[in-house]
Amino acid sequence: MNDGNHFDDVRDEVDGLSGIFGGDGLSSMQKVGAKLAQDGSGYVYSLRCQGCGTNLNVHVSWDELIYCMARKKPVDPTTGREWVYDQARGGVYPPGHTTCCNSPVPMLMTAQEAAQRVEAGLHARKLSMGYFQKMMQRFQQQIMPVNMGRGHR
Repeated sequence: MNDGNHFDDVRDEVDGLSGIFGGDGLSSMQKVGAKLAQDGSGYVYSLRCQGCGTNLNVHVSWDELIYCMARKKPVDPTTGREWVYDQARGGVYPPGHTTCCNSPVPMLMTAQEAAQRVEAGLHARKLSMGYFQKMMQRFQQQIMPVNMGRGHR
């Protein structure tokens, strides 16, 4: 169904992101981009290492994006380590360091950015609505404080 967006077929690749990379200036300087993973398992973010300038591809799974969207700290499926919450910036960083020069991975993920990616995944039918709803129900049933705050009042 076409909702007036004639570019639905190219919605799987996004350059000049808002949220974590915000704005055309930063995307031009850093050459930041995000696109659906070829295997449909999430998104691949393309960015440069701030330590040495090496091009990086950071895979973020649907589970990680859904956790982020729900303001929970995701867990890296490869290492089993939680993402790192940055209260001042209102988002999370992937755990660990780059393999090129052992710098922190320069990617802050906000709940808003994750929500955009999840919405695009649902729209492209790479993420099933049933799986997404099951994950969200799991969060609603948990009786624990939210790990990613919206800021202090």
